[in-house]
Amino acid sequence: MRGLIAGLYEDWISLDERVESLSGEIDQIGEKETDCRRLMSIPGVGPLISTAVVAAIGTGETSAHGWSCAKGAAAWCARIAKAIRAVMSGRPLASILLHCGTERQPQPPKPPSSKKVGP
Repeated sequence: MRGLIAGLYEDWISLDERVESLSGEIDQIGEKETDCRRLMSIPGVGPLISTAVVAAIGTGETSAHGWSCAKGAAAWCARIAKAIRAVMSGRPLASILLHCGTERQPQPPKPPSSKKVGP
């Protein structure tokens, strides 16, 4: 049992070091990129948020789908808000990630019913 706990502790320390290393890289990217620095001028936005936004939305010219910056940013924010609401309501994160970007397909209209209505 002690060996198992010692192994888990070593894994924890290793992950802690990796997170520290990646955080440093994100900080460096945030300071180097002009778009990230511009976003970090907003109170409450740091290197992590600014790099995530720039990675998701890009430079603001057009998205890969040809959307304008405003439309792409709005769609991205809506997906994030939907995921946050789902997590807060208790849905597992894996379920949200698996369905991310999948939209409900429109159903074909139902044929009119054969029941006669009226006199």
